[in-house]
Amino acid sequence: MGTDRDFLASFRACSLPSSEFDHRGHIRAAWLYLAQWSPEEATERLSADIRRYASRLGAEGTFHRTITEAMMRLLASHLPEEAELTWEALIERHPIVVEDARGLLRHFYSEQRLSDPEARTHFLPPDRNPFP
Repeated sequence: MGTDRDFLASFRACSLPSSEFDHRGHIRAAWLYLAQWSPEEATERLSADIRRYASRLGAEGTFHRTITEAMMRLLASHLPEEAELTWEALIERHPIVVEDARGLLRHFYSEQRLSDPEARTHFLPPDRNPFP
């Protein structure tokens, strides 16, 4: 995947191969955005960039606002203790974010809540447990 700088440049230019923007790529981008901006701004910027990237790929309907923002909030909750970590070190310390993100989200969200059509376009708060 190259350096973080190259990864972000390719992602923002919508030239990153789709094979590099799988779930792991999403987490990488999220962590790198959180390293640059406040959680709120990072979430808005990443959401806009994912939508633009998906549109370039002809996959406009794939963006899911609630999942994106929920994962950003969960990652941001680790920033105070782990801001110095590279994304590789982050996933070594917290492998669940790449190995079972759906399972992680199920702690906070019911499947019904995540499958609500509104969850794709608007952030819906958790219906099981609050975020840390």
